[in-house]
Amino acid sequence: MNKLSVLLIIVFLVTCDSSIPERKEVESSSEFLGKTFVTKLPLAYKMNLPRYDKVSRYIRRNSTTIFADEVDRTITGILSDCGNCMGEDRITTPIRIKYIPVGTKFTVVDEYLYYSWRIKGPTNIHILILKDDSGNLSEVSELAFELDFVDERFIGRTLIKEEVFALKNIYVLQENQNLKLAFCIAQWLEEPGDLSDFVSDFQLGKEMAFRPESLICNNGYEITFKTTEAYLTSIYYFQDWGLIGEWKEFNK
Repeated sequence: MNKLSVLLIIVFLVTCDSSIPERKEVESSSEFLGKTFVTKLPLAYKMNLPRYDKVSRYIRRNSTTIFADEVDRTITGILSDCGNCMGEDRITTPIRIKYIPVGTKFTVVDEYLYYSWRIKGPTNIHILILKDDSGNLSEVSELAFELDFVDERFIGRTLIKEEVFALKNIYVLQENQNLKLAFCIAQWLEEPGDLSDFVSDFQLGKEMAFRPESLICNNGYEITFKTTEAYLTSIYYFQDWGLIGEWKEFNK
């Protein structure tokens, strides 16, 4: 293969990969369309996300964006299951993680295919649009929906200790309007992230306060959360900001 052929192939791949994703009609409707489901696991909304066409291809491919015009949020777990899916170079809006209590009703009201071209070929993702019992519209992939709402093997599982700890703290925060915890930086971490950067990047200055903590941790913080969203956003994204460690209850 000559150099010109190689160059043409590279140009073709880059051009296809840089194209804006499209919304397409599904050829075969989801079996969940029109049905109502009740959550059995603690879930969360990912709020204040940027729209897919307002950010660069790099951000669109390496973090969550909103696609459907009629929705303003996506659905996720209360703990992140994705490593390096956000970072200081990818945050463009003050994202918040908002708690969805167990027992919340959702109806699947619409669907579409998210179609994009990747270097390895075209990608179709079946997306469902959900309406909760307060009228909020969100989007989630059909596969993720089936796992979080339908699959008895998953929704019937025992919660892991991190989820139990988070739910306890959500209850305390909602009851007391604040929550104080210690966050101890992992001792093996040579260059941990800076909590000041995290608070600034997510614009959380009015929703949480912190100071260096020496009573419980050799290296860490005492953090006071004023909103559930600030707490959930922190436990969801700390690791992506190099804040790796252990949460501990702060004894007064």
